[in-house]
Amino acid sequence: MLVEIVQQRVPTPKWVKDILKFPLAMNAAQSYVAKHVGELDENGLRLFLRFCTGADLLFGKNITVTFIETSKFQSRPQANTCGCSLMLPVNDQNYPDLRSDFNAILNSAVWVMDIINYSVGCEGFLRF
Repeated sequence: MLVEIVQQRVPTPKWVKDILKFPLAMNAAQSYVAKHVGELDENGLRLFLRFCTGADLLFGKNITVTFIETSKFQSRPQANTCGCSLMLPVNDQNYPDLRSDFNAILNSAVWVMDIINYSVGCEGFLRF
């Protein structure tokens, strides 16, 4: 029974794209994220989910995508695993840059987890 539950939670590109929630104002980077997710294999999808949510299986939570201003030095995808949010720099103006940034993070063997505990809850920021 547990095996069946886990098998039902294995990510697919369509399912992961469906749980991405973007801001109302459309921009090109939204299509870049969806395109990148669509090109990931099962292992890549698991890494993407782990980066954004802390879990490598789907558990019904949406991933809120926001676009943030960063310096060139800090220009990289960031995630808040407590809030299931993905923060992308507005500096990534084209698909190859976004794909390269994600591939560098997802294929890295080292992720840094910064946790700040507030009285109203925790904020976990996962960054490369």
